[in-house]
Amino acid sequence: MNCHASTSIPDPLTGIDLKTGLNLNVPTKFTDKKALVLVFMSAKCPCSHSHIDEIAALRNRHKDFQFYIVHSNVNEDLESTKRYFSSLDLPITVIQDTEAKIADLFSAYKTPHAF
Repeated sequence: MNCHASTSIPDPLTGIDLKTGLNLNVPTKFTDKKALVLVFMSAKCPCSHSHIDEIAALRNRHKDFQFYIVHSNVNEDLESTKRYFSSLDLPITVIQDTEAKIADLFSAYKTPHAF
């Protein structure tokens, strides 16, 4: 994990469900899952888009992991971003990281970027 050595990961991580607009509390500690997988993605980045099928396949193969997509790109229009992620056949919750707090915590500086 690329988190800063002195930074602990809060439990839970907080954000907004991009598709529903509801507040999210994303647990980072589990009793029923092996690990948390965060994939930082962009609605405009062709590299992010090219990984959609692989992310779906990984999620299907590893049902014992909890997957989330994190969208932290402040330069992308929220409504266009919502339309993009809603149009994908990807049954993974998308966290809208409005202030890039989750991205900063993990030092996610590009898309796609997975932890």
